[in-house]
Amino acid sequence: MTDSGKTSDNISSNNTSNTSDNVSSNNSGNIISNTHNNALQPATKLTHDARGRDLTFGFVNPPTIGGSSVLFETIQDLEETPWSLRYGTHGTPATRALGRAVADLEGGFDALTTCSGLSALTVAVLAFVHSGDHVLIPSQAYHPLRTFAKTFLARMGIQTTFYDPLIGGDITREIRANTRLICMESPCSDTMEMQDVRAIVAAAKNASITTIIDNTWGGPLHHRPLTFGVDVSVLAATKYIGGHGDLLAGMMIARDEPTFETVRETYRRLGQCPGSQEVSLALRGLRTLPLRLTAHERNARTLIDWLLTQPVVDKVLYPPHPDDPGHALWARDFTGGCGLFSVLFKPPIDKDALHQMIDRLTLFHLGYSWGAYTSLVRHALDEQPLVRFHAGLEDPVDLIADLARAFEELPQAKAVR
Repeated sequence: MTDSGKTSDNISSNNTSNTSDNVSSNNSGNIISNTHNNALQPATKLTHDARGRDLTFGFVNPPTIGGSSVLFETIQDLEETPWSLRYGTHGTPATRALGRAVADLEGGFDALTTCSGLSALTVAVLAFVHSGDHVLIPSQAYHPLRTFAKTFLARMGIQTTFYDPLIGGDITREIRANTRLICMESPCSDTMEMQDVRAIVAAAKNASITTIIDNTWGGPLHHRPLTFGVDVSVLAATKYIGGHGDLLAGMMIARDEPTFETVRETYRRLGQCPGSQEVSLALRGLRTLPLRLTAHERNARTLIDWLLTQPVVDKVLYPPHPDDPGHALWARDFTGGCGLFSVLFKPPIDKDALHQMIDRLTLFHLGYSWGAYTSLVRHALDEQPLVRFHAGLEDPVDLIADLARAFEELPQAKAVR
């Protein structure tokens, strides 16, 4: 968090002046000074951020506080208590600590935590649109977001155009007089297109249009789109922040105070809040994120190197790889990768052959929500032989052996034998 001003129900700003709801600033929330903290590397910051006594009461981690009612001794006691501590939906010390740490990593003003990644996306969208408005969403964005636009937004009288994610600065062709919001996701789900976020933001700012990005693949550690001018960064904390497949949570990080206040108003009215246990698990996972991401990326690169030698593989979609069409944009805007990638298989491999191959895998489990320590697989697109993999934390030697066994019955593999 880099600006001063009002703070959220969940966290506070870096500056000590004018904090709202009497939530303390990061000067008391951190166990190291802000000046020193700003010079530290992300892994060190994640170890020490948001661990002041106002949040942890001297323990290493903030307590997990579960409950809805907060009790007060007198009317004066209630009126003097900050709003953020009057009711369970407004957050707990752990909620504020999680938000502080993530907003600091992303370079944002403040953050809000919701009950899922999808809820964070939908709240962020609803904060900026009204009946009669027009929204731009990538055609390959997270499928539930596209469904939300086609159903919920349509019922509200909000129009949506699904644009080519590779459009870059030419997005000006899609902007209308009533366009109020441009959504982005980079890389896109499944097909991994890299968006030119900087070019799209420049076009949006020129037209006074708000921008939102789903930053789950690269954030909050390896991609900081708020520093490029994006207004709201959204994360599915369910995935790498949690890291263990045992929680659901989402986060919205705002670039500046006016944007944050707009998002917070919608967040409050919709009653979007996470459970106390989920917040504590997410905060614990966040502390080890750098180590886990390094391992996930290392395993992904090892698997990809092997996959590219296989006669059944047409191409691998993974922006950190030099042969990926989006590699230049990734190298410009990102500082690292993760374990998620997709593989396009060669014809004549069809849907049935792919499903049989997936069923033969034993270490790659069939499932949707990636980012935990387990390796996952699923058929990404029915109309193409595209399979999405998530490299977990298993030994890559065993993962490669699992893939090799599953590939043996594919047509090209049989031909080679």
